[in-house]
Amino acid sequence: MTNNPTDTDAPVRAELGAMFPAPAERSLPHDRARAMSAALLREFEGAAVGGPAATAKSRRKRLAWRVGAPVAVFAVAGATAAAVLIDDSPVRPKFPTQASCSYEYTAKPKFAYAAHIEAGQTPEEACARYWPDMTETARRMSLPGSDAPDAATVPALVACTAKGSRDLMVVPQPTDRSPQDACIALEMGVPDNDATYHGATIEQVRRLARLVGDHEGSRLCMTVADARALAERSLAEVGIVGWDVEYTREPGVTTGLAFAVADPDAGAVLIRDLVAPGSACTGTQNAK
Repeated sequence: MTNNPTDTDAPVRAELGAMFPAPAERSLPHDRARAMSAALLREFEGAAVGGPAATAKSRRKRLAWRVGAPVAVFAVAGATAAAVLIDDSPVRPKFPTQASCSYEYTAKPKFAYAAHIEAGQTPEEACARYWPDMTETARRMSLPGSDAPDAATVPALVACTAKGSRDLMVVPQPTDRSPQDACIALEMGVPDNDATYHGATIEQVRRLARLVGDHEGSRLCMTVADARALAERSLAEVGIVGWDVEYTREPGVTTGLAFAVADPDAGAVLIRDLVAPGSACTGTQNAK
């Protein structure tokens, strides 16, 4: 018997169709999946060996072929061909005024030295400046397994940005790797030098940090009002607009002194109570 539904059945069929999920897509037979995986791999390897660009990369013994950005790496496991994307785009540093320097080429060094990055200076230049102090400190501390190099020899350095914390790290650059490849090998990214922080450029942020003295704030004996005036004056001098000046009172602190620190990630200059005045602080003074 042939069943020819009439137009009056259409609403009922639509309602029944909405009640049941669509049938699952059929997976490829095992032998066909293996054949397609093998063909894909041959096709990919042939393209890598073929053209001039691929030949140049093979001479460098690259493990990944850059297809624009990001990199596409094809891995075949059993009968499955999967595309793994490596994100090699620049990473915006959280604090472009600070870098952790290391004499080891690793993302987790045994010893790291904090460096302040001045205006007009790269992270690599900042760590090269501190290189003698860093290596001497490491040797003096006699760290287990410490292999600090000679302080007089500064190797080629590369700055990378951690993708999670977005902290800047400067390490020796391997001679056989470009800066981008050196960072990717450590599962980090190159710093985004064109990044902005609530409208401020990296250079403006570094100039502001120097003016408010965020790395040596305890040298001044400023009141909260003085610190606020310094922050507002420094923002105007650097040309940063739209940033806030925020003061948070520290419970139990009664010194009446404060310091200013730039927080580019928040787009603000923070005023903090000074728990104890520094050794150079001899009396309350106005910030000049």
